Amino acid sequence: MRILLIAALSICALIIDHTLYLNIAKRTKSIPKKRWIKLLYAGYALTTDIFIFAFIFIGYRWPFYGPHSISPFPLWLAWFFFLNTIPKCAYFLLHLLSKCMGKNIGRWTRRLGIALALCTAFMILKGALYNIHHFEIKEITIESSKIPHAFDGYRIALFSDVHLGNLSQQESFLNRCVTQLNRLNANIVLFTGDLVNMYAHEITPAVQIILSQLQAPDGVYSVLGNHDMGAYFGRRANKIGLTPWENTQEVIARQHQMGWRVLQNESVHIYKGGDSIGLCGVPYPPIPPLFSPSLTHFDPLLATRLLEPSGYNIMLCHTPKVWEMIQDSPAFTRVDLAVSGHTHAMQMKVSIGSLIWSPAKWMYRYWSGLYEQSGRYLYVNEGIGYVLYPMRISCKPEITLFTLVNNTP
Repeated sequence: MRILLIAALSICALIIDHTLYLNIAKRTKSIPKKRWIKLLYAGYALTTDIFIFAFIFIGYRWPFYGPHSISPFPLWLAWFFFLNTIPKCAYFLLHLLSKCMGKNIGRWTRRLGIALALCTAFMILKGALYNIHHFEIKEITIESSKIPHAFDGYRIALFSDVHLGNLSQQESFLNRCVTQLNRLNANIVLFTGDLVNMYAHEITPAVQIILSQLQAPDGVYSVLGNHDMGAYFGRRANKIGLTPWENTQEVIARQHQMGWRVLQNESVHIYKGGDSIGLCGVPYPPIPPLFSPSLTHFDPLLATRLLEPSGYNIMLCHTPKVWEMIQDSPAFTRVDLAVSGHTHAMQMKVSIGSLIWSPAKWMYRYWSGLYEQSGRYLYVNEGIGYVLYPMRISCKPEITLFTLVNNTP
């Protein structure tokens, strides 16, 4: 499926390049000294499109995308493909539109197309070279009469979706992340899954040293995401030397070595004075075709069975789809705040005033920010890492800081 998508995009790029080539040839036809421009463009377009397509095709195969390789390699090629193609598409659409207009209006429409192409290229460059390296702290206040007085003002730091294997300048990025989290002086730190991109080996000793420096009086808690479970091994499994289940256990073990506690369908209570709040976690749910019940062991009833409905309880779940899945379950009545990640807001978001749009809306009902239903809340963190392509347009790596407030009159 991935290769078919890349092939379709490549064909589109070739069609656009061919059209632009004809346009350049037409405009230089009467100027012999400038005919070299069309040959230069033809060489650039063919070389770039064929190179990108060929190496993305190879890059997603062994050994380039293996447990001991640099997996950002194909991601940056995919990004370069977008940089090469999307601005051209922006110009191409307005160029076609200009043909339906008068001569003068058509000329200005083409100029607008050039401006739009340059703006698009700038956004893609900024998304990859600046946005992915600069964190955004979002502060959220959660009010409830169920929050114990001892927890009034309690601070919770949340981050998600690191995807270690995809990170460029990995150690530098993680050091900045840990620094940002520690500066928040949170009482507890929560992580909602996808620490690795595919392999437990991505949690190297150097990574463990950095992430073990997270500081919070009540500790660091996490759950497993879809990428933590080895479900994407495919034919690589024999070369990796671990089954998906063994890989998952290794991901858990390495987190425990960092001092993190992975909540696997279980709950704990956080005590402060004579009061407490409940905290539970579930792994990624059984979503076909890759995630069977035997792989995920997803059980929200087991996770919440020790939580008191009258108390204030928080659930960690990787995907916001869990929120939908449990709404008809007794588990839902025991959860006052659910926190998740997974969507990344598709690493692409457009904000114009109060209007916020992302292609993530096509895939997820709940894709970013705070949602409320029947007095219960879901928060979807946009993650700090990336998949598919190494850029974030209008959505920087997110760290969320919650403050719990008792609103009893």
